[in-house]
Amino acid sequence: MKTLSFIFLLAFSIGCKKSDPNVINISAVTNILLEDQQGNNLLTSPAKINIKEIQLYYVIDGKRVSAYNALMDAPKGFEIMKDQNGKEVLRVYLNINQDKYPLTLIRFSESDTDTIKAEFIRKKGSILCSRIWYNEIIKWDVADPLAREEHFTVVK
Repeated sequence: MKTLSFIFLLAFSIGCKKSDPNVINISAVTNILLEDQQGNNLLTSPAKINIKEIQLYYVIDGKRVSAYNALMDAPKGFEIMKDQNGKEVLRVYLNINQDKYPLTLIRFSESDTDTIKAEFIRKKGSILCSRIWYNEIIKWDVADPLAREEHFTVVK
């Protein structure tokens, strides 16, 4: 019985490691449901928004910089995916630079660019989104008990 207890204790202690101090937890993504005035999803076929025209930029040191990164799963800084209700949404990977409110620009066309402003809680090993404004209108706040994930609807 002592041997069995020892094996169980050894297995349990091996499985319990301290967290790696070099690992950073980043939560800096938002899902945007884009709809027209009638409530139609603008990303659903036939799409009213040309996904190939969308470009994402981060504002860094006051300058607009392309969010493109070939090493990322979503190299353009965004992707189209389905939310928990099966609706196609625009998933945007937000700018996390050290500004108090980092800005992300979504360029839908030459004449249509929207701005996402975000606020982050930065603690040892973590960067967590706490508020999101879309064109200066607050759309998501972690303190709101009804807020679900970083998800909101925009009517275009």
